[in-house]
Amino acid sequence: MNKMHADMAKDASIADPDEAFTRAMIPHHQAAIEMARIVLKHGKEEQAKKLANGVIREQTREIADMEERLKKRAR
Repeated sequence: MNKMHADMAKDASIADPDEAFTRAMIPHHQAAIEMARIVLKHGKEEQAKKLANGVIREQTREIADMEERLKKRAR
């Protein structure tokens, strides 16, 4: 969690709120994926594992979308 917060804070000085939000959300989503992987490895409940798989799938897709949008903005 500390890494996520540090990564999110790096972009706090960006003036454009859309870009700042997008850049901050990437480490936020990455932290969620890391937590979900821990559940898959150590969790016992099937419902929690099902949720974790969905988090990994959707947040990975969203990270790719946000990175693509940032690339387009940089052009």
